[in-house]
Amino acid sequence: MTGSWADPVCGRPGWEPDEHLVHTALAGRVDARALPGPDRAHVVTELTRRGLTANEVADRLSCSLRFVRNVQADPVTAVYVYAAAQRDAAAALDADHRRTVARLTRERDEQRAAAERYRAQRDDLIDRRARARHRV
Repeated sequence: MTGSWADPVCGRPGWEPDEHLVHTALAGRVDARALPGPDRAHVVTELTRRGLTANEVADRLSCSLRFVRNVQADPVTAVYVYAAAQRDAAAALDADHRRTVARLTRERDEQRAAAERYRAQRDDLIDRRARARHRV
């Protein structure tokens, strides 16, 4: 496996996607038959999600269309597709959250500036009224 790690809960080896593998596959320098199952699922799914047809994926991975179809039908691929969709949904929520925070921060700053202007106007009115009383 190209991306490996130890699971923090049980300590057994796990798997993590390697984005460099996808870029290498896009360049046509990957032999899919030499990859372990999770890496095959990762590469085939990512290439498909980027708009490549099964024939184009087979060309990039130096394998047959049948091999690509078998990888696409593999349960590991279904799990990876689900995980990728969840990752994309989380990224979209995060981007939306960041936009909301930026908008609210801008609005807060505008409100603080308005409050400061109102305080200055109030103080100016109080000072003018006090000066007018002293003249009388």
